[in-house]
Amino acid sequence: MKTVTLVLSAMLAFTLNATAQQGGQRMSPEEMLKRRVETVKKELKLTGEQEKQVTTLFRETQKKQAELFQNGGGRENREANREKFQKLQEEENAGMKKILTEEQFKSYTAFLEKQRKEREERMRSRGQGQGQRTGGGPR
Repeated sequence: MKTVTLVLSAMLAFTLNATAQQGGQRMSPEEMLKRRVETVKKELKLTGEQEKQVTTLFRETQKKQAELFQNGGGRENREANREKFQKLQEEENAGMKKILTEEQFKSYTAFLEKQRKEREERMRSRGQGQGQRTGGGPR
């Protein structure tokens, strides 16, 4: 379950990071895919063959995620569809484990954990000051 959460968090982080790096503009699914593959390639020093396999795996996951969102998996049904998304992440994680060497997979999970912690810290720092009013009292 922890690994599933890590992978799900990493995918969200990749998406949010890609959007932020584009100055808040939304990236196309293909641009997000390319950015995600490049990040993993750099972090794990993928071979050419591994890069192809990871690209295929990420593209398949991305397609399945889009289908879930189109079929009622949007924000309003997030809790109801959590299991479906977790299952999808488990499948991707299993695919990554098959593609990567044991050492690369350890690095991958460490990278996902690092991304999760950084995202949590950013969220925490953004949350500070929210809800505080200036001017001395309630409005």
